[in-house]
Amino acid sequence: MARAVAARRATATGGLVCGLAGAVWWSVEAGANWALGGVAPAGVVAAILCLDLAVAGVGGLVLAAGTTLARGQVDLRVLALGLVVIDGLIRVVEPPGFGAEAVFLALGLIGGALGVRLVAVDDLTDLVRVSFVATLAVALATAAFSGVDRHMFARAEPGGLPLVALLVLTPAVGLGVDAALGAVVRPSRVRLGVEVAAAAAAALVL
Repeated sequence: MARAVAARRATATGGLVCGLAGAVWWSVEAGANWALGGVAPAGVVAAILCLDLAVAGVGGLVLAAGTTLARGQVDLRVLALGLVVIDGLIRVVEPPGFGAEAVFLALGLIGGALGVRLVAVDDLTDLVRVSFVATLAVALATAAFSGVDRHMFARAEPGGLPLVALLVLTPAVGLGVDAALGAVVRPSRVRLGVEVAAAAAAALVL
């Protein structure tokens, strides 16, 4: 009984923590959109924030429940990398067909399984940092490969397999850059601060 209660608490905590990743998704996307000249109305921006928080929170609950059942505790590495896959999945979903979605999910699960062995996620700061660099890499790649359209949203994402390739490869590049920076700046909080400051400075000069 006590173990079941602890598992439920751990799962709920994981879901709440992952809601922060949704806030990171929204912050990066909103910042990139503003920097590139997007003029989305406040209502649309607020709706996207609510969607990101809800998706990240629900995804976190599922991931936390799965890792708790499998390992007896919440695995932050699985949460962090699983959220990267979830963020990509909600971008690639395009009914009525689900071919691209299936390809992305398969590749994302493989990438996540490899990432769990390579990426260190020891605390909440690490989870936020992984979400930040992965989302930022996708935002920059989308702008680079899709061009800039200065209307409601500054970037138009590609579709189908090109989008799958972008969503699979660019988070890996972002995490690789983060790992390289980690060789020089070891404290996780300092590294996150450097990355956020660099992104903010770039946004101001674009």
